[in-house]
Amino acid sequence: MKRIDKRHLNEFQDMRIAVVYPRISRGIGGIESVTDEILSELSEEDDVVFFSVVPEKFRESLSEEVLGRIEVRDVGSNIRIPLRDSERFQLLKEKLIHRRIGSFMEEESGDFDAVVFSAKFMYSGNFDCPTIQYVHNPSVSFQRSEYSSNPLKSVYDSFLNFLSSDVFDADLNLFNSEFTRETYSSISGDVLYPPVESDFFPGDKEDRVICLGRIARNKRIDEAIDIVASTEKNLEMTVMGRTTEGTPESYLQKLESREKKYDWLEIKTDVPQDELVKEMAKSKIGILSTRNEHFGIAAVEYMKAGALPMVHSSGGVQSLVNKDRFTYESIGEASEKIDENLGEYDELRDFVIERGKDFDVESFRKGIRESVNGIT
Repeated sequence: MKRIDKRHLNEFQDMRIAVVYPRISRGIGGIESVTDEILSELSEEDDVVFFSVVPEKFRESLSEEVLGRIEVRDVGSNIRIPLRDSERFQLLKEKLIHRRIGSFMEEESGDFDAVVFSAKFMYSGNFDCPTIQYVHNPSVSFQRSEYSSNPLKSVYDSFLNFLSSDVFDADLNLFNSEFTRETYSSISGDVLYPPVESDFFPGDKEDRVICLGRIARNKRIDEAIDIVASTEKNLEMTVMGRTTEGTPESYLQKLESREKKYDWLEIKTDVPQDELVKEMAKSKIGILSTRNEHFGIAAVEYMKAGALPMVHSSGGVQSLVNKDRFTYESIGEASEKIDENLGEYDELRDFVIERGKDFDVESFRKGIRESVNGIT
């Protein structure tokens, strides 16, 4: 990457910053939360222009105050979006879109003091101002290695790796976890944990387990149910899952069939935030069964609510918790640890609540502000 000369600004001069959300997903998740907080923080002091293919969903998630401080530009009105409404070939579509957004932003970059990409950007180019990139996901080569191998998949994997090989090397790359950073060989940078909302709180606890996550097979919610079924304690369990346009109906039906089988299990989908907060407040255990979770926001939310986490011992999430107490490799190990941890709940609860305080919105926003100030 060509290194550009940094600008020398008067310390009292507002900067003009472009924030770019280069994804086409209309769903709301961790990447969107990061984008919201970047916009909120930078617009407090600087002139911010937000570029997005799907700006309408941010108009719903951002406060009126923040929307009043930023200028929103729909990049889709400047470039033709291939297969925009199709759910297939996601990586290929994003690669094509990133090339077009990259070319567009190269021309626009001369008008800005910095460009901040709020998600991984697959593009090789030169910009006329300093750049920052926030990387949420492990490299594609790592993600594809999780799938079973056969000749056809190997060819497809090679094609995907080729598409993603030119991941943008910004002046400053920020990663959501050490795990994510270690999966990349072509870029390096610093770890900045993502923001986790702080409206979760510990309440009057019950012998209850909660499992949060999108309704998808890779979230392994059925495994979380098996873990609770294997414990010796008489526990209630609530699964609170998000659905999207791509939610597999067969998997949701599988979970609902388990609900009919177990009288201690309840499946709830797309519940409002206030109901989620109340359910978290009364739960003693929170399970996250996903393999190679990039960060593990749900585990942090559990801890903030005083729920002892039980997470799979892979990915970035295991670095957030005490491995001896709160990670597992098998269903049997998880159920045994849950039984043991419940016997020491009061002591462990204080520990996880304190740990949860290490991951907050304020720390993330401070890190973004220092990063922007440091490269301009």
